[in-house]
Parts: sequence; C-alpha cells; structure tokens
Amino acid sequence: MSTVGEVAELAAKDASYLVAAEACLRHWDGALPVDVADEDKKKFEICYPLVAHSLNQVNAALVLMKADQPFVAAVNARTAFEHALTAQWVILTYGGEQILAMHMEASHLTQVKEFSKAIGDPLELAGIVDRLGFPWRARSDGGQRQIMIALGHATHRCSSAEGQVRCTAPRSLQAG
Repeated sequence: MSTVGEVAELAAKDASYLVAAEACLRHWDGALPVDVADEDKKKFEICYPLVAHSLNQVNAALVLMKADQPFVAAVNARTAFEHALTAQWVILTYGGEQILAMHMEASHLTQVKEFSKAIGDPLELAGIVDRLGFPWRARSDGGQRQIMIALGHATHRCSSAEGQVRCTAPRSLQAG
C-alpha cells in the first residue's frame, strides 16, 4: 500500500513528464524548416514521417490527459514510443532506411496478395500481386509473418506477431 508521500511524489513525477512532453512539442513547432544534407535525405524521408506521427500521438495523449482520460492516452503514448523507437533504429542502423522501406513494402504487398486471393484474384490487382517476386520473401506462419530482406550480400530477418515487429541483422553485421 502506498503512503500519501509516495503518491504525491509519483504525481509530481508524472506532472514533470507532461511538462517535458509539452516542451518537446513546442521545440518541434519551432524546428522547421530543416536543412538536410544530400547524403542524409533518404534517412530523413523515412524518419521524418515516423517522428511527425510520434509527436502527433504525444499531442493527442496530452489532450487526453488534460481531459482526465489517462487510460485512453496510454494508447497514444505507446504508439508515439513505437514510432520514435523505429525512427531511432533507422537512424542508428546501417542501411536502416532501406531495410524499413523494404519491410513496409513487403508487408503492404503481402496484405494485397492475401486480399486479392480472398476476392478471387481480380485482374486489377495482378500488377501489384506480381511484384511479390522482389528480393525478399514473405510467408505467414500461424499469425506470424516473417520477411527475409536481401540487402546487398546480407539478409535481414524481420518478423511480426501480435503487433510487434522484430528485425535482426545477419551475424556479419552484428557487433561482437
């Protein structure tokens, strides 16, 4: 059981996190436009939408917190965290922008293929479905989708299950 002092300490800590989130949003509002070097444009084009979506989710969570809806705000906070973490992974991973872009394309094309199959493979979708011969393979195993992405000589394995995506680099690219 928590003491009154512990509850007050947690409330103060929560309030400081909300102030920090609001300060981050104010900084974001004043951070544009951004100059991007030519060699960083591809990473920027992949990361910017992730960061923007993350900060939009932070803003939505703050609105919900002010409306005394913390449980609903938690969904937005989780989404913000996932998108920010993905953007950080892209920035810190060699070729991360290519890996993520290919993973997203594979995911979307796999969904289109399954949709096409469900509605009888109409000719209108044939051009899209035929693109599944790309340098990756996708397969679905009992609710878990695995995607092998060939990037140069290295193959990255990405899998998604229960809304979580995990990508691993081949041993040749892993530290150690």
